[in-house]
Amino acid sequence: MLRRSKPLLFSIALGLLGVTQASAVALPDSAVDCRGTIAKNYAKLMKTAHKTIAACHKSRDGGKTMAGVDCNDMTQADSKSKFSSARTKAEMAISTACAGENATLTSASSGTQFYVSCPVSCAVPNPMTTMAEVATCLGCRAENIAETAGTTALGSPTPSSLTSDDIKCRSALAKGYANVAATAYKTETSCQGDDDEAGDYDIASCVGFDPDSKVSGAQTKADGKVESSCAAAALANLDTCATDTIANLKTCSAAAFASAENDAFEITYEAHATLCPPAVRLTTRSGCSTLEETAGGCSNGGATTSSSSDGWKGYGHDQDLVDAVPLALDVSCPGAFGSCGSCTIGGISTDSVLYDGFARCAASPWIECSNVFDTDAACGGGNCTYFASPPIAQAVGGTPVCLLSRFDEDVSGTVDPDSGSANITMATRSSVYIGIAQQQPCPICEGDATPQDGNANGLCNGGARDGMACDVQGFDLTYATDADAPVSGNSLDCPPSLGLALTGATGIPREIDMKTGSTSKPASDACEAPLNALSCFCGVCSGDTLETCDDDAHCAGMGLGTCGSGGSPGVDRRPNNCGDLTCTAVPGQTDRGQCSSDTAKYCNGMLRADGRGLLPCASDASCDAYVTGSLDEEQWVCPNDNCGDCAAGPPPSCYLDPIVVEGVADPAAPTLAGVSCAPASSNSAVNTAYGLPGPVTMRMETILERRY
Repeated sequence: MLRRSKPLLFSIALGLLGVTQASAVALPDSAVDCRGTIAKNYAKLMKTAHKTIAACHKSRDGGKTMAGVDCNDMTQADSKSKFSSARTKAEMAISTACAGENATLTSASSGTQFYVSCPVSCAVPNPMTTMAEVATCLGCRAENIAETAGTTALGSPTPSSLTSDDIKCRSALAKGYANVAATAYKTETSCQGDDDEAGDYDIASCVGFDPDSKVSGAQTKADGKVESSCAAAALANLDTCATDTIANLKTCSAAAFASAENDAFEITYEAHATLCPPAVRLTTRSGCSTLEETAGGCSNGGATTSSSSDGWKGYGHDQDLVDAVPLALDVSCPGAFGSCGSCTIGGISTDSVLYDGFARCAASPWIECSNVFDTDAACGGGNCTYFASPPIAQAVGGTPVCLLSRFDEDVSGTVDPDSGSANITMATRSSVYIGIAQQQPCPICEGDATPQDGNANGLCNGGARDGMACDVQGFDLTYATDADAPVSGNSLDCPPSLGLALTGATGIPREIDMKTGSTSKPASDACEAPLNALSCFCGVCSGDTLETCDDDAHCAGMGLGTCGSGGSPGVDRRPNNCGDLTCTAVPGQTDRGQCSSDTAKYCNGMLRADGRGLLPCASDASCDAYVTGSLDEEQWVCPNDNCGDCAAGPPPSCYLDPIVVEGVADPAAPTLAGVSCAPASSNSAVNTAYGLPGPVTMRMETILERRY
């Protein structure tokens, strides 16, 4: 469809549109018809609004209406009730035509909220939840829009000071540019009506649509009429937006009505927020993110810095998080729209398409439950919890593992939706399971044509529910089998085999503050002998080995003994796992460095999606040993059953002292970062592989959405 720019004077106000683009969700025909009805009736209502204001000014200028009447106030201008009658008629028509579209157009159930909130002055409940409320808001906004245009373009001059030429000029302003606005609105809504039918709900593409030059023609006509009608007028008497020259008078008056038309066109299809959000949603971008990018490997997708690094040994460092995982949070803000301030988090919000998908029984993560953080009948009287993510695949020291991470308690903290700053406390508990294979540590949900819709249209490959139905809840492109068209991914419907747990029923607890600012943790506790002259990170209290500590004073203050490794099954701590105990800084990193005295080799035929190695090796023979010779590709460890050669990779990772993590505040895409301690698990093999007890860091690139 052809798109053209608006003429210059109407372009002046385009910047005021401030459109938030709507996602291309598939609207039912009834919702499209509803939007068409709104456009049809709003055209009539706006035309009546401008005519009512103009008629009052004409009557007042001519002395037929009292000079004390404010014609830019609709209540005073509408003496014959023409506008109020038109408003009632329009609101009723919209409410009737849009009945049944509440969930589709005002809530998040369809994935996009087209009508969110209304100015507080309109006395409509915010956020709006019904199309009847939207209709009331539209009527109120029509009144406001016309009043603003009249105040700017027509002012309120003293009638006795006006000559007949002045009155003629003012009439030309009101009539001419209101007609341009009406023509532009009709043209643009016609364009958007076609786009709505085609499934394109982004109104930006119809702004300035003028294929037949009707708008530019109306503007040329209005300009000419103002020039001729105002030639003999005393501009200083007019009390308009410009009283020096006719050229400036044309420009500012046209801009006032252009702004009115922009506002009317926008609210016809998208009612923007006018209040602080009751909830925010953070969606993780991780690994080779599928978000806002063409799906696929790092060559097509966007490589991110999101990762989790667990333990002091370095084998558990730089592990991918699951991509596209949402976390919605209820918030209460102290300020007003535009300056909401530091909003208090009230806990995990239900405003997420995956809320039901992550509210699961702790002991049976494929079963949905509703009584989060308490016992639930759906769980056989066991605990209902909220999982932080679908299963997380990792390869730690060449050993594949699969993690299930759940929240121990509700999320707390603060977030500022205007600046994108946040400080979020997350208390989680992770259970570690023996992975299926190097190329597939976790079970995968395969063949789900519409991921993250709550419908189990895929099938589990591997794990406790192999072959059973599932819904993809997130992506890990390192291990996905069809990364170029991701219909496969991670899902709690496909948990690992619970009998292969390495950490027992309790898992590994940890609490971490994820911030958009800076967090630092020094090594401040004496290491275990014979390295007790050196300082180590993160011990546990001898009186409670689940209580982490940074030094003896922390434990002593709670009467829990001293800080240390806690003994078996934990492992004695070292500052790092480098042969010379020296961690060398790497440019651009503040938390991790590398063991420059050590080397690391990996089979180059089996790599992460971002190019990092997965299979440690000592020689080419080590890589050849992974070859199965099977004709069944599901048995292969490496693609094409060829793990390549043993090649040098980056030196082993280690933590710097102090560990410093840096988040980034951003209103659209904040990065959250945190550092804390994790105690030892109940399994000595896990503790030995990761280096636990020990420090943990996390970095999450996210997309921030205001939810209404």
